[in-house]
Amino acid sequence: MTSTARVMVAGCWAAIVTGLLLAGTQLTGIAEPPPPELIAFDPGAITRWGAPLLRFTGTTAAVLAVGTLLGLVILDGLPRHRTTVVSLRRATRLLACSAVVALILQVLLGISAIVGRPALTISVSDYVACLTMPGILYCLGSIAGFLCLAMLTRTSTTPLNLLVVGMVATCLPFAGGHPSSASNHIVSLGMIVLHVLAAALWVGGLAMLLIVGGILGDRVAMRTVLPKFSRLALPCAIATAVSGFGSLLAQAPEVGGYSRNYLLLVLVKAVGLAGLFWFGAWHRRHSVPASIHDPLSARFLRTGLREVALMSAIIAVATVLSRTPPGSFE
Repeated sequence: MTSTARVMVAGCWAAIVTGLLLAGTQLTGIAEPPPPELIAFDPGAITRWGAPLLRFTGTTAAVLAVGTLLGLVILDGLPRHRTTVVSLRRATRLLACSAVVALILQVLLGISAIVGRPALTISVSDYVACLTMPGILYCLGSIAGFLCLAMLTRTSTTPLNLLVVGMVATCLPFAGGHPSSASNHIVSLGMIVLHVLAAALWVGGLAMLLIVGGILGDRVAMRTVLPKFSRLALPCAIATAVSGFGSLLAQAPEVGGYSRNYLLLVLVKAVGLAGLFWFGAWHRRHSVPASIHDPLSARFLRTGLREVALMSAIIAVATVLSRTPPGSFE
């Protein structure tokens, strides 16, 4: 596939995922304006519609950064992969900076939602006053983490330490959602952190394989990273499914029954995860053994691309799910 074709495919899929995200936002009603009696506290359409898009963008950049860092950990200390390691470090810096930009905008829109006015009409003093709120603090901590990550990739910091920083920064924005307000918040928070970490390693790791094999075309590096990631993928997939189900159960006492919209999103996400398990079984049965002879198999790269596309769609659904109150809609 030529570079132009890759850009066109990526652009088309970005448009499809964005449409899916906006459709989910519309169907769940989370972007609807407030009722007339609360219209004075309306943060505006930009905040209501932009927040899910920024959450999705920041999450995607963070997950991809975790994936490139996982590749660095696997290739650490192997001199023959120096060129690929340099490229992965450069990609990590770019992704970390992208996450920082998305998170900064997410903070601005988050404060807009808290104050109940459009972002451009809020005074500096109101912005400063909201910076100590838990959800905003978590995002600020994530921004600091990704800024450190962007700077540390220019140094000789070991990849494992970089991966730890990246994983902590990826988890922080999710700590201020539904789990933080639950009475059993320790269990809920533990479930969501495990869910995010396992999914980030799983999704980011597969994306890393496509970067190493499909973009960098490093046949030797693929022989190294593919078998090791294959052994990691199954535990991450199981942890993602189990922790997601655990997080769902942990919220049950709080809502006294889930809404129809919330359960529909959960069902869509579960079907998507089942599809990913099927992809994983196919890779384990066909791709990994074949990689011994042809680590850049076109069949593997095409299937991996479809799997990443499905993963991105699931992230879009999860973004809408994270912003949907479990029991607010009938």
